[in-house]
Amino acid sequence: MTCQKCNNPIPDDMLACPLCVREKSDAALREHQRYYLRGVAAGDTSLRVARLRNHEQHIELFGDDDTAFCGLDLSSRVVQQRLRLPYGSATMATICAECRDIVDRGVKEASE
Repeated sequence: MTCQKCNNPIPDDMLACPLCVREKSDAALREHQRYYLRGVAAGDTSLRVARLRNHEQHIELFGDDDTAFCGLDLSSRVVQQRLRLPYGSATMATICAECRDIVDRGVKEASE
């Protein structure tokens, strides 16, 4: 069977195109982030920060403890500590640059 949307073959043991399902899932997760980033912008919601063993800090996606905003896999074997920190310049100065940029853009969009 072939996917009508992307024309990729659908494996025989699946009911839907895995690429299209993943795309829809990722889009829903991004929409889910907007809801929480509105709370972050308003000061009602803390950021979920994962500090790794090498002392890097990444912001966890809301609803997905295993993934950072930058896309890094945050499996429990590399996370030294999980924190909830308020959004602000002091917090953001210690965060991975890509996570920081994505969250700063999201908060800016949410507060408009």
